Amino acid sequence: MPFNRDTLSKLILAEYLHDKLDRKDARKVETQRLRATRLIERLLNVCEQPGGRFKLDGARLVKFLACAGKEGTE
Repeated sequence: MPFNRDTLSKLILAEYLHDKLDRKDARKVETQRLRATRLIERLLNVCEQPGGRFKLDGARLVKFLACAGKEGTE
């Protein structure tokens, strides 16, 4: 059974925020979570295909660019 958009979004958000949140300041945590949620929604827009399916080539490209094109990051 494929993931729906909401489940996929939550999964990516959890992975993205793992060990990145500044837990000392609740306002910063919420700001970080909101910023990450917006970024993930944009990423899912790039990856979404007709029929509600997702193709992760867009996500791989984003990761490659974020890692400055270093080998082994795709």
